[in-house]
Amino acid sequence: MGSGPWVLEPGYRDDPRYTSAPAAHQELADAFHADGYVVVPGLVPGTTVLAARAAAQAEYARRGPATERVIDAWRWRPGVRALATDPATADLVTFLLGRPAVPFQTLSFRRGTEQRAHADAIHFDTLPAGYTCGVWVALEDVGDDQGPLVVHPGSHRVAPSYPEDLGLAPGDDRGAFDRTGYEDVVARQVADLPGRRLAVAQGTAVVWASDLVHGGAPVDRAGATRWSQVTHFFGAGCVYVTPQRSRRAEGRYAVRDPLVNVATGRPEPQPPPGWRFVRTPDRLTQVVPDAGPGPGLPVRAGSAVVGLGRRAKWHAASLRDRLRR
Repeated sequence: MGSGPWVLEPGYRDDPRYTSAPAAHQELADAFHADGYVVVPGLVPGTTVLAARAAAQAEYARRGPATERVIDAWRWRPGVRALATDPATADLVTFLLGRPAVPFQTLSFRRGTEQRAHADAIHFDTLPAGYTCGVWVALEDVGDDQGPLVVHPGSHRVAPSYPEDLGLAPGDDRGAFDRTGYEDVVARQVADLPGRRLAVAQGTAVVWASDLVHGGAPVDRAGATRWSQVTHFFGAGCVYVTPQRSRRAEGRYAVRDPLVNVATGRPEPQPPPGWRFVRTPDRLTQVVPDAGPGPGLPVRAGSAVVGLGRRAKWHAASLRDRLRR
């Protein structure tokens, strides 16, 4: 299905997208290639940042103090959606990935996560691999005592995406996965790649490849907040998968279908041209080339029925979510 993002390839500086880009974008491409992330002050307009923070504060006030993070508040908070669909951010992600940016998930935070080192790619990736990234935006000034982001520069080259590459069993169809075992493996992988704390000003964006190992530093000031929002992006025209539940050696993946594009509010077309899905009742999908005779009628019919069932469950869950709001 092709190679990964052009910026991460060895010869990226010879690519016309690099040679024709402004100097500022070339510098970002160099940093992304070398370190797996870039820090971009002032990428998002201040009004958009303030609106996203107000939306997050309202949502946390509604949910109460026990809430650690809010997933996909873009569905009912316009301020969150505006930040997730910011044009300058989409342009930068499109440039780095080499495919149109598809925002598909938001996470809103009130305080530092203090999360152990991990890479997003265990949670989401693409076929072909690597067309994914995260964009974290500081909704307030973040100092060293507020639990800032910790990144491990260069770790995007050593962090595998699939459990089988880590000596772990895939998660089951209910999402159970040996998270502690995974984090222990990652810690060993980055032992020689020191972490870097990112104390940044409000409005700063950090864009990272999904293979970049990152986490949260300890919160050293009692009661300190770290208002921020993460938007996760895929590149358009890929198959969107959850590696931790996939069985890649068998050619069967936990495909994210349907996957809603935050910018359009509609599911992305799946499968992409040239590929066929054979869906099975165990919530996995065989991804096969759309060439030759393909599977027989009974297999195609069974796959279609499973697909309709998955879509119906998704619509039912979306309706329940809207009613709860």
